[in-house]
Amino acid sequence: MQLGHGQHALFLPAEGPEQTRILAFHGGGGVGGSPEMLVPFSQVLARQGTLSIAIASYRVLDRDQANLSDSLEDADRALAWCRADMPDTAQLFLLGASFGGLLALDAALRSPDLPAGFILLNPVTDIAAGGFANRVIPQQGRADLSPMQRCVGHDLLGTARCLIAHGDRDDVVPIEASRRFARIWPRGRCEMHEYTGAGHGFFNHPRHSGPVAAQICAFLDAGRAG
Repeated sequence: MQLGHGQHALFLPAEGPEQTRILAFHGGGGVGGSPEMLVPFSQVLARQGTLSIAIASYRVLDRDQANLSDSLEDADRALAWCRADMPDTAQLFLLGASFGGLLALDAALRSPDLPAGFILLNPVTDIAAGGFANRVIPQQGRADLSPMQRCVGHDLLGTARCLIAHGDRDDVVPIEASRRFARIWPRGRCEMHEYTGAGHGFFNHPRHSGPVAAQICAFLDAGRAG
């Protein structure tokens, strides 16, 4: 699907009436990556008939000579498109894998309309000094854009729900960052699932994709029941 400005999304439609839309952002550190990275896991997740998934593209450094602001701008555009495209009766959740977690959270923090919740898979949540840094995010950090700091006291903590899944052998985004991010949420609003012995991107491995998808579906079902 074309979103305009050269941006597109891979779309996995619901088999029945769409009750939930997931807008997903892939990883790659803002340096590389593509929506296709999330297709194997999304296919497992989309087997729930009332769920549709849109995996948005965004500009990255190596392919597009893009900076962090470019990637965040594309995430904003994808969120606006998703809201305009989806049924009014469907719930919207933002999924972010690794660097995509930063994009999902930033897009929500900039939006006047909060999503129903977040699904964060080994996410980048802290880009202040001492947090995640690479060729896109400088060593001195960007505390002004860091979800860990910006979410404290924000309305989304009291209205949205969050699921985090993270492997405890992740050497790209340490699990402790997700543990700290989970602790800023009010009791009962954030689920933290830790995978023993799992590294970065573990959810794409056949050993883990089924259990992670099942946890996400249970999380979505609990929200509808509530």
